Amino acid sequence: MVVSANRWLNEAEQKENAKYIWDRLRAFGWSEQAVAALLGNTQVESGHNPGIWEGTNPNDANRGFGLVQYTPGSMIIDYARSIGKSPGNMDLQLELIDSDHFGHWIPTESYDFSFATFKTSTQSEVTLADAFLKNFERPANQYQPDRGTHATRWLKEFTGSSDGSSGPVIVENGGQISKAIEWMQARQGKVTYSMKFRNGPNSYDCSSAVFYALQHAGFPIPFVGNTETLYSMEGDLLIPINRNDVRMGDIFVSGNKGGSNNAYGHTGFALNETQAIHCSSRFNGIGVSSNANSTVWAYSGAPVYWYRVAGSNIAGPTADIDEEDKSIYINSVNNGKEYLRHEQLISLFGVNVGEQTFDDVESPNDLMQRGLDWLDSQPLNITSLSLTYADLSLMDSRYKSLKIGDVITVVNEELNINTRMRVESMKINLADMSIQEITLGKQPIRISDWLAQPELLTTFNTIGGIR
Repeated sequence: MVVSANRWLNEAEQKENAKYIWDRLRAFGWSEQAVAALLGNTQVESGHNPGIWEGTNPNDANRGFGLVQYTPGSMIIDYARSIGKSPGNMDLQLELIDSDHFGHWIPTESYDFSFATFKTSTQSEVTLADAFLKNFERPANQYQPDRGTHATRWLKEFTGSSDGSSGPVIVENGGQISKAIEWMQARQGKVTYSMKFRNGPNSYDCSSAVFYALQHAGFPIPFVGNTETLYSMEGDLLIPINRNDVRMGDIFVSGNKGGSNNAYGHTGFALNETQAIHCSSRFNGIGVSSNANSTVWAYSGAPVYWYRVAGSNIAGPTADIDEEDKSIYINSVNNGKEYLRHEQLISLFGVNVGEQTFDDVESPNDLMQRGLDWLDSQPLNITSLSLTYADLSLMDSRYKSLKIGDVITVVNEELNINTRMRVESMKINLADMSIQEITLGKQPIRISDWLAQPELLTTFNTIGGIR
């Protein structure tokens, strides 16, 4: 049963809608690769939901609406009403897409072919997903490899395999994984971390660093993807292994499959059973975590998957793997725990995992005290962000309501924001309740300070009817 509603669908609902789209467009004569390409795009645009508004805000007809987020949404609303149909009707939208009723497809230099050619093309689903992105959707950000990854996923879902040209393939002569490690080590402390500018040569994020390292090592990686791309390679380029079998060069990916994009996943290379080299915001670049069991592989409590690159082999020395670890840890004097907790900061910003090392430490007790002193000495990173009602897409969609004092995760690559922030104030226009201003910050505000603000107190009293 097709689901059409102004909300994000759950996984089962998305799969059911995707299957309906697949069957209908195949009946219209679309190739398997073309339907998969469309699904790769509708996965990002709407979650295959014909009834969703951009930002789930139905009060602004200038926003996107429907499977492909027609913008402005009023174009499909007005058309549907003119023929007596519901704008969120799945069949109607598929017919409009199939005929390109609104003339959205415009050939580009990259993909100079017609929409009719696209619909019957047997080029790879990844290529066609990018063609649909550039020729039909035409967003400001033209680099979105996720759509190709999703296209491959749906092609495998409904046919059992991809077309064979969409992603990495296995060759008999694999690369040397030690060269991938060497690539990472050569850039340690020399590049910065950035999700926006992730394609080098001066900055990378966790997944782009892994892809470029593998390419340097000679593995057949045709494009740079993300953690979801790595998951899609499972069973092909990446062979799942047991945690106890990890050796240098094995890859870890953490995060829920299907939801590991942006700040919700992480990846890198193992150096041995306890060390990892990875690109992270914690280092602002590429660095080595010497106690990765608690600081990396337990990333935000997310599941961790381990992979060995198919066809890989290790050449040369194994880079200090067998050297005796002379590091001092705090677990022997910290109830078996290898980490310190700062309850005040946790209450404000949640759990943020990081690693700090100290030289000239004499004992575990000395190390723990220096760690506590270091935590106490850290100044709060004071950041403030004001949002209007129209900007709420900056926030995690899981937050359905907010009140002063709530702490939420805000991720926005354009503003280089990826952090937990407290709701410090809220202003409501009583003449128009849809106009709200929410101020987020990383500097805590005390209740006494809040009550002392005349403007907020007046707003509170006015809303509550108290004088």
